[in-house]
Amino acid sequence: MLAASSAVQAGIDGAEALLTHALAVIDRHYWLEDVGRCVEAYNRDFSELDPYRGQNANMHLTEAYLAAFEATGDRSLLVRAGRIAHNTVGAAAEPKDGAWRVCEHFSPNWEPLPDYNADQPHHPFRPYGSQPGHWLEWAKLLLQIRGAGLNQDWMLPAARNLVDGAMRDGWQPSGGFVYTVDWDGTPVVEERFWWPVAEAIGATRLLSLATGERRYADLYEQLWTYTQSYLIDPANGTWFPEVDERNRHVVVTWPGRPDLYHVFQATAYAFLPLNAGIALWARSLGAGGEQ
Repeated sequence: MLAASSAVQAGIDGAEALLTHALAVIDRHYWLEDVGRCVEAYNRDFSELDPYRGQNANMHLTEAYLAAFEATGDRSLLVRAGRIAHNTVGAAAEPKDGAWRVCEHFSPNWEPLPDYNADQPHHPFRPYGSQPGHWLEWAKLLLQIRGAGLNQDWMLPAARNLVDGAMRDGWQPSGGFVYTVDWDGTPVVEERFWWPVAEAIGATRLLSLATGERRYADLYEQLWTYTQSYLIDPANGTWFPEVDERNRHVVVTWPGRPDLYHVFQATAYAFLPLNAGIALWARSLGAGGEQ
């Protein structure tokens, strides 16, 4: 859905048909209208549903619904994005005891599973604990949902608290965000990945635009300084995916170079307005819009 939405914005042949098909598959198999979230996975012929429920799939479906809304103008897709967001991180707007951490894993009935994979803290997709990088990604998405025209009172406070919480629990004195934290904010896996920094760049950039507060612009600059010092690999045109507590390149959780997706987006946030996603913004440049 996300790829097809971007392709529609770019005017690529076949993109509209692919987007229509992707939306239909998600409606048929994944979206739960009564719950306002999606299920995670099936076997290959859709005959057996995985009992696991996760926020990560819902976060990326939110991103995809946003892109599909911009590509089609179908407001029901934006409303779905807002529903998933509220069901997943709405409580961040009014955290209890001054702290709130995103629950990653759920039972088939959407009961939180805080001890899930306690014996697999380095799992690449379903690790134990909470991932500060996801708090940052949700903060970015909340600001994009607001900018797209679904501005609800809880969204900006939640985005602030998610960024502030990630900086408090996840950001380390030597730089970088730890992979996971426990439910009291203590780091569990202390290796730092590339993608939380990329998402923090997006979240702080959009918070700076949304609030006008200098502290978010300062954080944005701090994140790029760290990235330029420790993450960018100029010889290969990408970022190092994983570093240790001394910012040395290591391979613990992720072999190879996992993706360029987060990195590519990070480079575009400097130009992105509050009211357009990356594909829509890029299309406006082709139509003579300002860079």
